[in-house]
Amino acid sequence: LNPIEHFWGHVARELKRRTGLLPSKDELWNELQTILAEPNKDLCRKLIGTMPRRIIDVIKAKGGYTKW
Repeated sequence: LNPIEHFWGHVARELKRRTGLLPSKDELWNELQTILAEPNKDLCRKLIGTMPRRIIDVIKAKGGYTKW
């Protein structure tokens, strides 16, 4: 349910889309810093905005599996 998990999924997809395979840890670190420095207000708002729906789905599933 934690929105940060979905945010990290976004970061991983963005990294893959931009770079593919990077030859060194330093280049990976630099690219991650670039992605994280970008404003992601809309994405954060979207993730936070889904929390009520997530909570309702978990309650309906009685703590069991949900799509989230």
